[in-house]
Amino acid sequence: MRLCRRLTLISLVCLSAIAATAAAASDEASAIRFHGVKIKVADMQQALAFYRDVIGYRSQAIGPDLVRLLDPTTNLYLQQAGRTRAADAAASRTVTGFQANDLKEAMNRFKGQSRRLTFDPIRKNGVGIATTFRDPSGNLLYLLEQQVGSPSPFREPRVYNAGFQVNDAEAAKRFYSGILGFVSRSDRYFPAIPMGHGDGSFAFMLHESKQLTPAQVDYPRDTQVLVVFETKDLTAAAALLQSKGVEFLDTERRRTSIGRTMAFRDPFGIVSELLEAGQGN
Repeated sequence: MRLCRRLTLISLVCLSAIAATAAAASDEASAIRFHGVKIKVADMQQALAFYRDVIGYRSQAIGPDLVRLLDPTTNLYLQQAGRTRAADAAASRTVTGFQANDLKEAMNRFKGQSRRLTFDPIRKNGVGIATTFRDPSGNLLYLLEQQVGSPSPFREPRVYNAGFQVNDAEAAKRFYSGILGFVSRSDRYFPAIPMGHGDGSFAFMLHESKQLTPAQVDYPRDTQVLVVFETKDLTAAAALLQSKGVEFLDTERRRTSIGRTMAFRDPFGIVSELLEAGQGN
C-alpha cells in the first residue's frame, strides 16, 4: 500500500513537472517581442530615392513589394501601400525617430538633398533636441540629437527608437504591459515612458499627448508607419491576444517575404503587425 502511495505521489509530481514545462514552453512560444518598424509608402522608387539620397540608407530588396533599409539598430522596412494618406499630427499614431550627431547640421544636409523637405521648429525633449518632418508619402518622422550624458559619435543614419503617441499613458500601459506582456522600465522621463521586454532589454517608447484623437487609418491600403512585433508561434499568440479582447484586422495569416503576419489594433486605433519570423513565402 505504501509503495502504491509513493508511486502515485511520484507520478503526480512528474505530471505536474511535465505540465509546468509544457506551460512554460507554450508561454515562450506565444511571447511577443519588438521586432522593428515598417514604413508603408505610396511610390517605392520615390521612397527609395528619399531614404537613400536624403536620409543616407543603403537598401536591399527582399520581396516584390518589400525593401529592407540597412539600419544598425533595428529592423527597418519599406513596403508598397495602395494610396497616400498623410499622417494626422493631431491623432494617435506610431512614431519613429532617427538620431543625428548634430541636429542642425543634419537638417541642413537633408535640405541640401531635397529642397521640398521642411522641418518643424526644433524643440526640447527628455534627452536632447528634436524636430519632425515628413517623407514623400506623408509619413511623419522625427530627427533627434541626444544631449543627455556623453553620447559617442556614430555613423549615420540610424533609428533612435520607435513607439506610440497616445492620449492616455495609463491605458496604454494596461494594453502594452497587461495584455502584450511588455514592462514599464521607468516613469522618469514622463510623458515619455520606455517599455521593455521581460528580460529587461529595451523595446519601444510610449509618449502621452492628452489632446490626441483616435487614429483613423485604413489598413493595409494607406501609407503609414507600423511597429512590427514578433513571436515564435503566430497562431498561439494571436489566439491568446484575441482571448484578451485584442482586435485583429486579418482573418488569416498573411504570407510575406519576412514571415507570416497578422495586424491588430490597440485601444487608440493604432495598427501594428505581429510577425512569425522565418515563415515567409
